Amino acid sequence: MEQDFEVLDTGTYSGSIAIQKTGSLAKSPYIAEAKYLYQHVDIDRDVSYSRSNIASLSGKLYWRDRYSGKLAYTYSDDDFSYEGADPEFTSRDGKEHKLALVASWFSADGRMKLDVGGDYHETSARGVNFDVDGYKIFIEGEVPLFWDVKG
Repeated sequence: MEQDFEVLDTGTYSGSIAIQKTGSLAKSPYIAEAKYLYQHVDIDRDVSYSRSNIASLSGKLYWRDRYSGKLAYTYSDDDFSYEGADPEFTSRDGKEHKLALVASWFSADGRMKLDVGGDYHETSARGVNFDVDGYKIFIEGEVPLFWDVKG
Protein backbone atom coordinates (compact mmCIF):
# COMPACT_ATOMS: atom_id res chain seq x y z
CA MET A 1 0.00 0.00 0.00
CA GLU A 2 1.47 3.34 -1.05
CA GLN A 3 1.03 6.35 1.21
CA ASP A 4 0.81 9.89 -0.10
CA PHE A 5 2.24 12.51 2.22
CA GLU A 6 4.06 15.81 1.95
CA VAL A 7 7.82 15.69 2.49
CA LEU A 8 9.41 18.74 4.06
CA ASP A 9 13.00 19.62 3.26
CA THR A 10 14.10 20.99 6.62
CA GLY A 11 17.50 22.42 7.44
CA THR A 12 19.19 23.38 10.69
CA TYR A 13 22.14 25.76 10.52
CA SER A 14 24.17 26.66 13.56
CA GLY A 15 27.49 28.07 14.64
CA SER A 16 29.09 28.48 18.01
CA ILE A 17 32.14 29.89 19.70
CA ALA A 18 33.47 28.95 23.13
CA ILE A 19 36.22 30.08 25.44
CA GLN A 20 37.49 27.60 28.00
CA LYS A 21 39.87 28.06 30.90
CA THR A 22 41.41 25.25 32.93
CA GLY A 23 43.39 25.56 36.09
CA SER A 24 43.42 24.64 39.75
CA LEU A 25 41.75 26.10 42.80
CA ALA A 26 43.09 24.99 46.21
CA LYS A 27 44.84 22.05 44.46
CA SER A 28 41.60 20.95 42.77
CA PRO A 29 41.37 21.16 38.96
CA TYR A 30 38.59 23.18 37.35
CA ILE A 31 37.16 23.95 33.93
CA ALA A 32 35.35 27.25 33.24
CA GLU A 33 33.59 27.93 29.94
CA ALA A 34 31.72 30.73 28.18
CA LYS A 35 29.83 29.75 25.02
CA TYR A 36 27.62 31.42 22.39
CA LEU A 37 25.46 29.52 19.86
CA TYR A 38 23.33 30.80 16.99
CA GLN A 39 20.84 28.41 15.38
CA HIS A 40 18.52 28.92 12.40
CA VAL A 41 15.94 26.35 11.28
CA ASP A 42 14.23 26.37 7.87
CA ILE A 43 11.21 24.35 6.83
CA ASP A 44 10.86 23.36 3.20
CA ARG A 45 14.05 25.07 2.08
CA ASP A 46 13.52 28.85 2.16
CA VAL A 47 10.74 29.10 4.75
CA SER A 48 12.23 30.26 8.06
CA TYR A 49 10.94 28.46 11.16
CA SER A 50 13.05 29.72 14.06
CA ARG A 51 16.15 31.61 15.14
CA SER A 52 17.83 31.15 18.52
CA ASN A 53 20.65 32.95 20.30
CA ILE A 54 22.00 31.00 23.28
CA ALA A 55 24.72 32.09 25.73
CA SER A 56 26.02 30.01 28.62
CA LEU A 57 28.54 30.18 31.45
CA SER A 58 29.64 27.11 33.38
CA GLY A 59 32.22 26.02 35.89
CA LYS A 60 33.18 22.52 36.97
CA LEU A 61 35.42 21.70 39.94
CA TYR A 62 36.98 18.26 40.57
CA TRP A 63 38.04 17.17 44.03
CA ARG A 64 39.34 13.99 45.70
CA ASP A 65 39.80 12.28 42.30
CA ARG A 66 36.27 10.86 42.24
CA TYR A 67 33.94 13.82 42.80
CA SER A 68 33.00 16.93 40.85
CA GLY A 69 30.52 19.78 41.05
CA LYS A 70 29.17 21.91 38.22
CA LEU A 71 27.34 25.24 38.22
CA ALA A 72 25.89 26.52 34.93
CA TYR A 73 23.79 29.46 33.70
CA THR A 74 22.14 29.58 30.26
CA TYR A 75 20.25 32.41 28.54
CA SER A 76 18.26 31.79 25.36
CA ASP A 77 16.39 34.19 23.06
CA ASP A 78 14.09 32.35 20.63
CA ASP A 79 12.22 33.86 17.68
CA PHE A 80 9.71 31.70 15.78
CA SER A 81 8.24 32.74 12.41
CA TYR A 82 4.82 31.24 13.04
CA GLU A 83 2.94 33.11 15.76
CA GLY A 84 0.05 30.66 15.99
CA ALA A 85 -3.69 31.28 15.76
CA ASP A 86 -3.67 33.89 18.54
CA PRO A 87 -0.16 35.22 19.34
CA GLU A 88 -1.22 36.35 22.82
CA PHE A 89 -1.61 32.66 23.68
CA THR A 90 0.26 30.65 21.03
CA SER A 91 3.43 32.61 20.21
CA ARG A 92 6.56 30.71 21.28
CA ASP A 93 8.87 33.75 20.97
CA GLY A 94 10.57 34.18 24.31
CA LYS A 95 13.57 34.43 26.55
CA GLU A 96 14.74 31.68 28.88
CA HIS A 97 16.99 31.73 31.94
CA LYS A 98 18.27 28.48 33.43
CA LEU A 99 20.49 27.85 36.46
CA ALA A 100 21.76 24.31 37.15
CA LEU A 101 23.81 22.65 39.88
CA VAL A 102 25.12 19.07 39.52
CA ALA A 103 27.24 16.88 41.82
CA SER A 104 28.97 13.83 40.28
CA TRP A 105 30.60 10.72 41.71
CA PHE A 106 32.92 8.48 39.67
CA SER A 107 33.74 4.85 40.51
CA ALA A 108 37.33 3.98 41.41
CA ASP A 109 38.01 2.55 37.95
CA GLY A 110 36.28 5.52 36.26
CA ARG A 111 33.80 3.31 34.39
CA MET A 112 30.66 4.34 36.29
CA LYS A 113 29.25 7.74 37.14
CA LEU A 114 26.35 9.02 39.23
CA ASP A 115 24.95 12.57 38.86
CA VAL A 116 22.61 14.22 41.34
CA GLY A 117 21.39 17.70 40.60
CA GLY A 118 18.72 20.18 39.89
CA ASP A 119 17.91 23.26 37.90
CA TYR A 120 15.57 26.19 37.84
CA HIS A 121 14.36 27.62 34.56
CA GLU A 122 12.08 30.46 33.61
CA THR A 123 10.78 31.16 30.12
CA SER A 124 9.00 34.43 29.42
CA ALA A 125 7.21 33.81 26.13
CA ARG A 126 5.03 36.20 24.17
CA GLY A 127 2.23 33.60 24.24
CA VAL A 128 1.11 32.66 27.74
CA ASN A 129 0.78 28.97 26.75
CA PHE A 130 4.60 28.79 26.56
CA ASP A 131 5.49 30.64 29.78
CA VAL A 132 7.39 28.27 32.06
CA ASP A 133 8.62 28.70 35.61
CA GLY A 134 9.80 25.53 37.31
CA TYR A 135 12.32 23.30 39.01
CA LYS A 136 13.78 19.96 38.04
CA ILE A 137 15.57 17.52 40.33
CA PHE A 138 17.30 14.51 38.81
CA ILE A 139 19.47 11.47 39.45
CA GLU A 140 21.33 9.99 36.48
CA GLY A 141 23.71 7.08 36.21
CA GLU A 142 26.17 5.77 33.66
CA VAL A 143 27.36 2.16 33.64
CA PRO A 144 29.27 0.21 31.00
CA LEU A 145 27.35 -2.25 28.86
CA PHE A 146 28.06 -5.82 29.77
CA TRP A 147 29.29 -6.66 26.26
CA ASP A 148 32.01 -3.96 26.54
CA VAL A 149 31.16 -1.87 23.46
CA LYS A 150 33.92 0.63 22.64
CA GLY A 151 33.53 3.83 20.62
